[in-house]
Amino acid sequence: RKNSDGLLDAVASLPAADRPLVVFAGPAAGFDVTAEAARRGLGDRARHVGLVSDELARARVREPTMLLAEV
Repeated sequence: RKNSDGLLDAVASLPAADRPLVVFAGPAAGFDVTAEAARRGLGDRARHVGLVSDELARARVREPTMLLAEV
């Protein structure tokens, strides 16, 4: 697991104007991104997009201001 709780906690600790959009891709694996983001007051700053194609993943990886990847 990529410590999704820790990531959302870190984003929630930032001033609201500085919070990046956090996009989770892949299977949900028992983690409800919407509920956990709401619990932390993140509103629409976190979302789960489910499984994405390799092409879309390559395109999107160039967009975020922060990338969390499992290596």
